[in-house]
Amino acid sequence: MITCAHRNRVRRVSPASTGCEECSKLGERWVRLRMCLTCGHVGCCDSSRGRHATAHFEATGHPLMRSVEPGETWAWCYVDRQGFETAEVALEDPPAHEADQLESARPFVDALYREFLGRGIEYFFPEARLEMLGAPAGGRARAGELEFDGFGFRYRLSTAEGAFSTDEARLLDSILRVLSARYHVLFDAALAARRLHLFHGLPEDRYVSAFLDPTPYADTPSPVPDRVSDAIQVLRVSALTTYENRRIETGVLLFGATPEDCHAPPPRPPAALPYSTALTAIRSFHRLCDGLQTLALVGRDGMLVELVDVHEWAAAYAGLPLPVPTIERYAAHSRATLCGGHVCLVLTPNGEIKIFADGRQVFSFLDGRWRLTDARQKYAAWRHAVGDERVAERLFTVALNLAEDRRGALFVILDDSTTAGHIIPPGDL
Repeated sequence: MITCAHRNRVRRVSPASTGCEECSKLGERWVRLRMCLTCGHVGCCDSSRGRHATAHFEATGHPLMRSVEPGETWAWCYVDRQGFETAEVALEDPPAHEADQLESARPFVDALYREFLGRGIEYFFPEARLEMLGAPAGGRARAGELEFDGFGFRYRLSTAEGAFSTDEARLLDSILRVLSARYHVLFDAALAARRLHLFHGLPEDRYVSAFLDPTPYADTPSPVPDRVSDAIQVLRVSALTTYENRRIETGVLLFGATPEDCHAPPPRPPAALPYSTALTAIRSFHRLCDGLQTLALVGRDGMLVELVDVHEWAAAYAGLPLPVPTIERYAAHSRATLCGGHVCLVLTPNGEIKIFADGRQVFSFLDGRWRLTDARQKYAAWRHAVGDERVAERLFTVALNLAEDRRGALFVILDDSTTAGHIIPPGDL
């Protein structure tokens, strides 16, 4: 349960009953009454003698006001994440003086979010240079640079390594999308009632989530939960625990939104549970899937609906080529995401989180840091340097497998020494 930030901002309510509608208990020192903000139901909430308000909340998902007491008619709602996003709660507009205070704080918030933007870019693009150009304006960026508007200014992002790849430009857009969604929540009470969850967790996790599924960060609030961010939190918690003195291995497959012929949307079981960190409290949960052979299947609504064999799931796409070579151990995971917009997240025994989408590994989390693999761009450079596509594919695959096993070395003999700069960073030569 979380506390709504809109204390004294929810509409004025008057309970239809001064006692529990189920057992007629009256509010007293040890019996607290709570009223439903959606349908007006009044129920008791007492740890020893009655839980009718809690039962109503669990059955309907409707938000509850904190208490029903004489003379106190302002609601303070308690809801879970799902109810908080979907509940229809009428909010009052802030008084004029409060609106003026919000507007007066906007320059400070703008400056704060410009700082957040700089930190996000520095996290994923440590070698890039960010320049503030001034007020937002039109125009095209120069070759090899990215220009964009954000929080009252126009920026230019450049790097000495050359042009940005498609994935890097997409990641930059994801950072802007997350920060913009959070920014607008601060100045819109009605929007905050549905999107306050966007402030949960680490911002880097949100940037990765928006890269893979931008729907939860769209301008119009969506009822679809942020499944990628929730899954990352589950894997983060799992990485900090052990089971039978062994580190946890697990994985999840998020069913995509793009219709496809190979896999129909999974039906939701009657007693389905949300895929969230609450599941990690179940000691046997980590025995359900090992991440390598079996995965937890999560529907579009964020519910755990089934366990699947990743090789059987990927068999439907056996005739389709992968966009880039991949680690042999996780070839099925890459293939499982070729169609339908599915996303696969795996926690490995060494605590690394791998994320697969569009038939390739796109992110890796290791040693406390997210990294964009950008495999498509790197393989294209490798193939260009080697020249022979068949040899380049084999060498690239061997290099990935050796790196995954943390052993061995890869030696490459070049016919033209000047092409070494296409394979190895100039600073390492």
